[in-house]
Amino acid sequence: MPQVAVTLSQFQAGARRKFGNLADEFLRLYPAGNDDEAALQNNASARDNSRISTWLWGTLWRKGDPLPLHTYFWTHAIPGPGHDIRGAFHGSEIPYAFNSLDAVKAP
Repeated sequence: MPQVAVTLSQFQAGARRKFGNLADEFLRLYPAGNDDEAALQNNASARDNSRISTWLWGTLWRKGDPLPLHTYFWTHAIPGPGHDIRGAFHGSEIPYAFNSLDAVKAP
């Protein structure tokens, strides 16, 4: 899960660690000029990475199995303090799918 409170310097350093000489291209695609933008772009890049990796996984799976493969794209964030920054994330659909949103420790 991406960090909600990432600073601009942490975001840029993380990009350089992960992408090396391609970091400038990554930072061009996910531009940030301050800590708030860095947190949002960190989340956006994690979301995009998840989408692509899921698509690649599904493509490879289909090569070895003739049965249909179904995925879904969840966009509804759970309530709470990270709602606006984090948005929907892996696992955020669980309280809705199991009708247990009242068990989430958030307003």
